[in-house]
Amino acid sequence: MSHQFYQGRYSRVHIKSNSLKVFAFIFVLFFNTGFCSANSFPLMKSELGSIVQAINPPANLIVNSRTTGSVGLQWTASAGAVGYRIYRDATLVDSTTATTIVINGLSPNTTYIFKVTAYDNAGESIASNAVSGATLLACASSGSGTIPLETWSDIVTTKMTDVPFNTAPTRVNTITLFEGPTNAADNYASRIRGYVCAPLSGNYTFWIAGDDQCQLFISTNADPSNKIRIITLDAWTRSREWTKYATQKSAPVRLEAGHQYYIEAIMREGTGGDNFAVGWQLPDGRLERPIPGTRLTPFVPTYPSAPAAITVTSKTSTEVSLRWKAATDDGGVTGYEIF
Repeated sequence: MSHQFYQGRYSRVHIKSNSLKVFAFIFVLFFNTGFCSANSFPLMKSELGSIVQAINPPANLIVNSRTTGSVGLQWTASAGAVGYRIYRDATLVDSTTATTIVINGLSPNTTYIFKVTAYDNAGESIASNAVSGATLLACASSGSGTIPLETWSDIVTTKMTDVPFNTAPTRVNTITLFEGPTNAADNYASRIRGYVCAPLSGNYTFWIAGDDQCQLFISTNADPSNKIRIITLDAWTRSREWTKYATQKSAPVRLEAGHQYYIEAIMREGTGGDNFAVGWQLPDGRLERPIPGTRLTPFVPTYPSAPAAITVTSKTSTEVSLRWKAATDDGGVTGYEIF
């Protein structure tokens, strides 16, 4: 059987083989060694008329979790893929048939570059977009010293559920205590989130103070998806007024020494005074209110990607139907706004 190898518009090479599988291997070899690109060589063609098209790479690769020794990845599936190969710093480290994976065995406080390819019976795609994934700082008894404060402006609502915490904030500041500003503005919301390092094993008690509404969450480990709400405060307090209401105080929470736990506090401010802080009591009875930066490490968020490939699927004189490729996000996309 004779096969034709096309590269660009003018050049053509005849390859003799008795197997289209052999031809596909030669194509992949030429493609991966740089003799041609995805644009110059999109198809393989045999005399029998069958056409094999190179599989598309995975899209929207993101980091969706981090620990001191692992990075979790997520991507959008490639149509027709048999599986996916994961590359760390250009070295193949794992493969999967799913569209998520956790890469383990990494060093603490280290940044890695990840890419993913798709493969089918004909070969392997080009690489996806590259993402940077940094493992967390190993926690013996202290954190890195800072944590981010995210702020959303012009929040005119009386309900915490109406605050768009799933959107990018108006601004982000770095703070060195688990405490926001006092009397900063009106009609805004804030979130402080990161990782808290437990210096001792045992039961910890948490407090929150704020104006007007506050909530506190902590995870069972470093994974944000395992967070549990442990405090809900629906009335205002003065700055660092820890004992005005019984609802400001959590039930005991068991933490293990040297482990990092995802922690998140949110607040909503209407008008008048405003403040926001979180404290805790260690198993040995010491109070740290607010929690100092030496116990804290920043959370690095991935805000929702933009929806892609928007198309008009139908239209009439009064309406238009649209379709697009889903956005991705480390916390899950909950909806879309159409402009």
